[in-house]
Parts: sequence; structure tokens; C-alpha cells
Amino acid sequence: MRTAGWIVALLAWTAAAAAGQQPGSTKLPLAVTDKDAVEEWSRTLWDGPLNPKLPSDTAFLLSLTEQELLGRFRFKQRCALCHAAQTNLSTATWGPLLTERNVNGREAFVRERMLEGSARMPAFKYALDAATVDAIVAYLKRVERLP
Repeated sequence: MRTAGWIVALLAWTAAAAAGQQPGSTKLPLAVTDKDAVEEWSRTLWDGPLNPKLPSDTAFLLSLTEQELLGRFRFKQRCALCHAAQTNLSTATWGPLLTERNVNGREAFVRERMLEGSARMPAFKYALDAATVDAIVAYLKRVERLP
């Protein structure tokens, strides 16, 4: 009987802990600290601020909106294999490097190319919804250069 009581208590505690999570939440986890701490760390380590436009820098990541963070996640998941350098030794890619230089002023073309594809690029109209495409474009408009 005591064992049953412990099991019920354990299940109640597990259910209460799980209730605090929102399974439908689209917010991505961001494993960084606050901006002041990052700036202090960069001043200590590098004798100055980091380049905030480099997509892997913590200061750049902290500056992104939720939509841009989603765009970054989806870009790395769906686009980076062909549109970002794969090693530090070479910048060769299958497709063009996508940065703000390639996207600003051409947002409609970039959206259409992502959805419809071309002779050299697959179409993603069945894999990406409009909100995801908008998020990727918003992220790319913030990226000055890829590492």
C-alpha cells in the first residue's frame, strides 16, 4: 500500500512538472546569457566588442528577434548545406552565399526561388510555409557575412 502511495505521488509530481511545459510553443531555446555579461566577457577576452554581424557571435544572436531566430534555425536546417561554407578552409558552396547583400531589395525573388526552385535548386513549397520563408528572409537580411 505504501508503494502505491509513492507511485501516485511520483506520478502527480511528474504531471505537475510536465504541465509547466507548452508542447505547442514555437519559441526556440536560446542558450546564452544577458547582453551586459556578453559585452563584459568580450571586452575581457578580446579587448573590445565582437563583430555583431557575424552569425555565430553571441552578441549577434542576442540581437535577433524571435522571427529571425526561427529563420536562423531553419536556414541552418534547410539552406546552409548549399548556401553556406562547410569548412574554414574553403568558401566554395553549391549555391550563392546568402547574406544581406544578396537579399536586400530582392526579397520577393528570394521567396519565389525558395518556394519554386530552379534548374539547379529544389523547390521547397511543400516543405516550407510562408511564415518560415519570411523568417529565413528576415534572418538573411541581418547577416552581413557568413563565417
